[in-house]
Amino acid sequence: MSPLEVTRQYHFSAGHRLESQAFSPEDNARLYGQCYRQHGHNYLVEVGENLAMAFWAWIEPALPPGALRRVTVVETDNNTFEYRG
Repeated sequence: MSPLEVTRQYHFSAGHRLESQAFSPEDNARLYGQCYRQHGHNYLVEVGENLAMAFWAWIEPALPPGALRRVTVVETDNNTFEYRG
């Protein structure tokens, strides 16, 4: 674990509905109730410097060994997180 921890909170909203393609609209409504209708939720996600490490983990295996030198996540003009594997 790093001796420095940086966290940034982001709020976002997303919509969805619960349904199964295997069921008719009537069966979906019975099974999922109010969640069958389109509805949304508000979420909070916390991100710090670990986001750069997560991108590294996703990208590095797809490249030739040693090709990836660094991953930089620019959050704002004042907040930049860099990871060098």
